[in-house]
Parts: sequence; structure tokens; C-alpha cells
Amino acid sequence: PEYFDRTTQYLDQGKWGLAQQEALNARDALQPGSIRSRASLHPLATAYWMQGDHEASLRSLRSMSTEIFTAIEGGSNNADSEDDAFAAIAAGILAQRMGDRSIALEIMQRLNKRQDLLKTPPLDALFVVLRANDLRLSGEPAAAIELLKPLINGSEPFQAHVALLDSYAAVGSKQKALEEARWLIRSRGRAYAEPGCAWCQQSL
Repeated sequence: PEYFDRTTQYLDQGKWGLAQQEALNARDALQPGSIRSRASLHPLATAYWMQGDHEASLRSLRSMSTEIFTAIEGGSNNADSEDDAFAAIAAGILAQRMGDRSIALEIMQRLNKRQDLLKTPPLDALFVVLRANDLRLSGEPAAAIELLKPLINGSEPFQAHVALLDSYAAVGSKQKALEEARWLIRSRGRAYAEPGCAWCQQSL
């Protein structure tokens, strides 16, 4: 939908207020209870955060998580469960980026009950990123690196390299962190083409 395209464009351009308005327009235009409606909260949370409103961003992410697990655990539309799981992990990653572990921890706990979803590529790899970020935030960046390194095989999610950059920086490996930063610059387009929750992964 055009609201989504414009939201992404405004986020790319650093026009946070316009991105917020387009995300709100998208939310209003989408069918309540749909996967797209739930996913629309991610770019909205991103826009709030970039404007400095951390509380509004975290509220959006908590609402997103609540709606997602109501759908997953209620079994109202099993066909959307994988997309919902992608969206949940993306919500957790954004919360972690803001320094909040609680949202991601709840998401990990609830998704661990759905091993059928977590065994599905590339969802499985993105879940590893969520776990690795939590290790880094809990003071174990070296363990996070060891968890992430096996993912790097050419098909890894874009966010694996973001997580490696943060973890290498946390252990003081400046050269390796710089290599990851250069990879992210070179490979930026991958974030727009990966399977999963495009609304979420692009805003990440």
C-alpha cells in the first residue's frame, strides 16, 4: 500500500514526523486484527523512537507483541503465524536497540513454545539474532559473537551483521566492528529484499 511505501521513504530520508503520520494513516486504513495492521506498529515505533519519544515507541512495541501473540496463541489464522513470528522478533530487536530487554525476553519465552515455527528458515536465524542481542545486553558480548558466527554463510539475515557489529564493538574489536559496518553499507539493499516481515525489517 502507498502508506507503507511512503513511510519507508520518509524513514530513509530522516523525516520522522512525516513517517509517523504515514504509519498512523496505514494503521487506520488497514483491517483491524490483520497481520498488516499488527506489523504497521513497527515503523510507527521506529518513527517515535527517532523523534526521541522512547515511551511511545516502547508502548507501540508492547502493543504489537500483545496483538501478535493473541493471534498466534489464539489460532485465529494459522497461515499468518510465521509472518507474525517474524514481526514479533523484529519488535524484540528494535526494543533491544533501545536498550530494553523485557520485551524481547517475553517474545523469546513465548516463541520457544512454538518450535515448529522456530525451525523454519530464515526465521530460525533471525531468532538467533534476538538471542545474541540479549546476551550482549546482559554483559556477554563474546558469547553473542560465538552464537552469531555460524550464521554467516551468505544467506544470513541482515540483522546478524548489525548484531555482530554491536558485539565486536562491545568487546573492543574495533577492526572487526569496522568490517561489519562496511558490510552493512555495501549490502544495505538486502534489508529491503529479505523474506519475512518487510514492514518491520525495512524500518529496522
